[in-house]
Amino acid sequence: MKLNLAILAHRLADLDAQVCPQQNAEESLADVRLLKDQAQLSPDHLYLCTWENLACFPNISGLAFVVMGGGAAAGQYLEQSGASGLIIHGEADLFQVFEQIQDTFLFYNRLSDDLTKAILQDEPFVPLLNICARFFDSPVMLFDASLSLIAISTNVAIPETDRDFQETLSTGISGVSLMSELKRRGLTTLLNASPVALFIDPGPGYAPFISANFFDQGERIASLSIV
Repeated sequence: MKLNLAILAHRLADLDAQVCPQQNAEESLADVRLLKDQAQLSPDHLYLCTWENLACFPNISGLAFVVMGGGAAAGQYLEQSGASGLIIHGEADLFQVFEQIQDTFLFYNRLSDDLTKAILQDEPFVPLLNICARFFDSPVMLFDASLSLIAISTNVAIPETDRDFQETLSTGISGVSLMSELKRRGLTTLLNASPVALFIDPGPGYAPFISANFFDQGERIASLSIV
């Protein structure tokens, strides 16, 4: 599967990886490659290089890079050149970083393959949701149109201190307090009708979540929540 810079930055957090420009997280990158002289560059790939090497490439618009070093100068060069990437501020070996990024692509590709196989084999909901939970390292829940719980992943621990989670588990429906807060904020209609996934931060006392709807002939039949 293809990844974006935000996912890669998260996986490289130990190297103090900074997305540049900050708002740019929409790339679809298929793999990582070492940047070489006279290389045929493609927007489908992420290129790993040192700051000194990148500075030798004047035409990088629309491309994505992982730059070892360079700090603010490297970030400014990417932005001014119409490129994007990750600036590695921490101390690291080029080939170790390459291996770490490659392992990230392999990890998500395996998950994607596992999910495809599970769907084709008509696996029950819980195994499917468990694979989804591994994508996000967060609990995943499936609700029907009336917000009754259909299934929940079992492989990621649910915090005992999360009252809304516990209420959902004990009652089998979405937590009343959370739904009241969403209604107060005017978000329920948006959540029920949105054709795209939404990130919602309900505020203090509630865990942020991603919500995605499934429709049949214009009617919402289910919703997936990643908490």
